[in-house]
Amino acid sequence: MMKKYLIPEVLILLLLLILFSGCTASIKPTVQTETAINPPSENKITVQGEFLQDTPTGMIIRLAGEGEEIELILDQSSVNWDGIDWVAKMPVVEDDHIIAHGNWKSTGIFEVERLYVNILNLQGIARNVDKEKGTFLVEDKQQGNFEIKMDPETKVFLQDNLSSEVYKDAQNLPETSDYVEVIGRKIGEKVIAVNVLILN
Repeated sequence: MMKKYLIPEVLILLLLLILFSGCTASIKPTVQTETAINPPSENKITVQGEFLQDTPTGMIIRLAGEGEEIELILDQSSVNWDGIDWVAKMPVVEDDHIIAHGNWKSTGIFEVERLYVNILNLQGIARNVDKEKGTFLVEDKQQGNFEIKMDPETKVFLQDNLSSEVYKDAQNLPETSDYVEVIGRKIGEKVIAVNVLILN
């Protein structure tokens, strides 16, 4: 069971330099905003791989690039998606991409401090803005095009005002050709926006 705690209204973002296996790239945002990626604590290790199955104490993943299966141990001190509860509660299915910070307990057993599932960091031009559906396309030059879906819990930041507000309606959407930075959780072919920074 994941630990629940209150997130400060504004967190300082330091993007973890991670190479995702064929699905993401390491990009530092232009402006620091509240997002869900943080670097591992000092002396902590990062592992990543594909979700295989749940266990009574955590989950089994297959390490990226190695094929080795390991068990991630999740306890009351483990934090999923930096405690952003509505994202942390999304179901995890086979082949979802897992990133975990923590330390090895023993061979093949990894104790998790922080966990992220299918996290994406996208930057690019907004296209195909649909104000009725609350969606838009991001053209990320390194990772490709992704359809972004806004959620009622999505936090939106504007270039001239770094205080955030929760997505409400079309007025919080970017305009076509705005430059956007998105931290999101990939589900199927869509990306659910967790934080969106609009630079117009």
